[in-house]
Amino acid sequence: MKIIFLTRLFFPSIGGVQKHVLEISQRAIKNKHEVTIITEKHLKKLKNFECFKKIKIYRIPIKKQEKKIKKFRIWFWLIKNREIFKGASFIHAHDVGFWIFPLKFFFPKKAFYITFHGYEPDYYKRNKFKKKLIGAMSNGSIAIGSYLKRWYKIKPTIISYGAATLTKFPLGQNQKHIFDACFAGRLEKDTGIEEYLKAIKFLQRKYKIKTNLVVCGNGHLLKKVKRYTKKNKLSVKLVGLTNNPYRYIARSKMMFSSQYLSIIEAAQMKKMIFSIYNTDIKKDYLLDLPIAKKISISNNYIQLAESIKSFIEHPGRYKKMIAGSYDWASRQTWSKLYKEYLSLWKNK
Repeated sequence: MKIIFLTRLFFPSIGGVQKHVLEISQRAIKNKHEVTIITEKHLKKLKNFECFKKIKIYRIPIKKQEKKIKKFRIWFWLIKNREIFKGASFIHAHDVGFWIFPLKFFFPKKAFYITFHGYEPDYYKRNKFKKKLIGAMSNGSIAIGSYLKRWYKIKPTIISYGAATLTKFPLGQNQKHIFDACFAGRLEKDTGIEEYLKAIKFLQRKYKIKTNLVVCGNGHLLKKVKRYTKKNKLSVKLVGLTNNPYRYIARSKMMFSSQYLSIIEAAQMKKMIFSIYNTDIKKDYLLDLPIAKKISISNNYIQLAESIKSFIEHPGRYKKMIAGSYDWASRQTWSKLYKEYLSLWKNK
């Protein structure tokens, strides 16, 4: 098969969707398929075209100051370079479904698929109709989380929760812990980073429990996080974006995460996971997880802090929860997810 993936960001950009597309692409290449990626040129120094691990990557030049006309620039590039799509077996978009509109005009008979990765917290209402329309236009779709069906009224062919790579780091009680907790994810309001910091401040002030936290990630709240940790004298190590968060997760006693990928990664390493939500859609996002009852889910920082305190004081009580989350997460592999993609494509 000749597969074309459309995705806003791709390697060397770091993120959940980027990793997802790369892992599926590598397995397709290994199985003798051809893979082409169409993505935005997010860094000026990147090439407009290159091959990476036998994956062809075309990058659409986008200027930051052209945000208002960005959509039309992408459409113009796709139309101008439509020869790329002629020999494709099908086109599969990752969230960027609107990219397909001009291609549908030139290739009306070509199969089109989409993976819905997230809920886009800042644009939920604006994108609700768009997702429903794109879902109806596609030949099949994958939703990362069943909550998307209810919130966006879409009808996905397959519901998945993503996957993670079972790491070679030692698992269990013999692993030396350097950190009390690890946070991995975007430093944005919807990931709960502010609530996690408030929780460890609460533990420090009320119970004299100091929590040594390592933060893997970046985002709009980075400066705010730095100010908050310094002002409240919290023990926080900011690592920034990293391709290898596993070594930090493995060396932590607990995991602070409200995102599927890092939750699965932590569960695979037998960590107790603490998640928090601050909106109804985030609540459903977390409660829809098959291991929702095997992790700690809170809706405010005080409840979160009390749950963390309970785990620190009585870790033995949480062994069954950790074992249960590991049992499920260990089966969420990229190979399993790739087979789901194959079943979607072969169905057509």
